[in-house]
Amino acid sequence: YMESHDEERLMYLNLQFGNSSGSYSTENFNTAIDRNKMAASFFLLSPGPKMFWQFGELGYDYSINTCENGTVNNSCRLDNKPLAWPYLNNPKRVELLDWYKTLIRFRNSKIFNNNFSKSTINHRLGTAVKYLSIQSDSIKIMVVGNFDVNPATSNIEFPKTGIWYDLKDSTSILVNSLTRSMSFQPGEYHVYTDKSPEL
Repeated sequence: YMESHDEERLMYLNLQFGNSSGSYSTENFNTAIDRNKMAASFFLLSPGPKMFWQFGELGYDYSINTCENGTVNNSCRLDNKPLAWPYLNNPKRVELLDWYKTLIRFRNSKIFNNNFSKSTINHRLGTAVKYLSIQSDSIKIMVVGNFDVNPATSNIEFPKTGIWYDLKDSTSILVNSLTRSMSFQPGEYHVYTDKSPEL
């Protein structure tokens, strides 16, 4: 699980302990939200059941150890946490919520869901530039992202050549070779499919 009843909140970790390089910092609110979008892309499209925790889809930034008086202390893990409905007034948080909705709609779509049990899953998660490849007879999906705080170039192993569509912004790329060298800005991510998804 990316977050759970017993794991610290990603947004809190980003804002309190985030890494940085030059002017790029994951402690910056907008950057932290974008990093959560990238993490959610890998999390929600990977195999298996999913659980996200108390307003994680809105970038909940209270520690798991937040006390009822607002301080943070390990003895307060089971204290009631503040409700975050006012987050819906923050456009950047709503962007994260909308991305969760898009990913879940895609995961529940017929083209994804009907073939998931027969899919081949490949991944490279041990480097700063990570990818997750899901392949079935009806659709192929590539989730790629640069988890570093510096630009990076990496070879991405696509399962087929041709046009790939980006679920994130409806753009497309042409893949001429199964191994494609790609350059990424820090925190840059994409969710590519070999068919234009209809959500």
